[in-house]
Amino acid sequence: MDCRDYHRQFIDFINDELGYHETSALVSHVLHCEECASDLKNEYLMIMGMRKLDRDQTPKNIHTYEEKIKIMTKKCRREKIFRILSVLFLVACTGISVYFFIKGLIL
Repeated sequence: MDCRDYHRQFIDFINDELGYHETSALVSHVLHCEECASDLKNEYLMIMGMRKLDRDQTPKNIHTYEEKIKIMTKKCRREKIFRILSVLFLVACTGISVYFFIKGLIL
């Protein structure tokens, strides 16, 4: 993906509407691309400012741009750990099932 592709995801990112993979890729990109980080920060500040003015759409927890990036980075790490643990659990269950199946055939 190039910078234009990430720019298309900014609104969805700000609204927490991206999936794990998209969020992870975008956060990783903006941590390494100063231009995109600046553009995302400007868009984030503009949208959050407009939401503050519109009392009907004011989110309960308005974060600064830096807090938002930190929160999403932690969220992606937790999701990655959860996915790894889920796979390990499934592998362990499969191994145990195969063990007892083979043991049952031998007896």
